Amino acid sequence: MALAAMVLGIVAVASMPLAPLLTPASVLAGVVGLVLGLMAMRAARRSPATHAGRGQAIAGVVLSAFALVATVIVVLFFISVSEAVV
Repeated sequence: MALAAMVLGIVAVASMPLAPLLTPASVLAGVVGLVLGLMAMRAARRSPATHAGRGQAIAGVVLSAFALVATVIVVLFFISVSEAVV
């Protein structure tokens, strides 16, 4: 789970510059990465011997949260710019 969270966080951040085109993919990757990261952190805290990868889980949570916030900001920016033009 931790590795999947980190990979999805990276995908979400990488798709941010293409926000108008890939907004659903970025948001989906961010949400799933955030959920998987939180689940992996919880599992690593409960039984650290069997669930390694707490650092990867933290990276996944941070990247996913950053991607979600940044995507929302970019979308709001594009909406405000498009309203100003019209």
